[in-house]
Amino acid sequence: MVGYWNDTLATFEVLRDGWMRTGDLARADDDGYLWLEGRVRDLIVRDGSNIAPAEVEDVALRNPDVSAAAAVGVPDPPHGEGCTSSSSRPRTSATGSPLGSGRASKESLRAVAVPSALHLLDDLPLNAAGKVDKNRLRERVAG
Repeated sequence: MVGYWNDTLATFEVLRDGWMRTGDLARADDDGYLWLEGRVRDLIVRDGSNIAPAEVEDVALRNPDVSAAAAVGVPDPPHGEGCTSSSSRPRTSATGSPLGSGRASKESLRAVAVPSALHLLDDLPLNAAGKVDKNRLRERVAG
């Protein structure tokens, strides 16, 4: 890639020393496999710790009543960002709570990653690709 068409600033932001920085987060396991973990811009920074939204979302999705979940960072001045988790409202619920009253998240997540708020929404906002639009979700739950 040489650069973005007529957008020098965007080109400068992603090209460094001949490398294109995509903003993807990845890890390599002990067998050398590469795993995509998310996007840098979606990281939640709380008290100096990085929280990958997928870490929180995976716990929410373990509940059979949750069909879709998303975690975003919202302003929390003393801590940087607060983690908030949203899930689509289940049609029926055996447990009555998207995360079993928070017990599942407290048992499965680092303390800093436990959401400070849970939002049960009728639907999660989606982008044109059918993925959760984290910017619109953040606007919706931060207010």
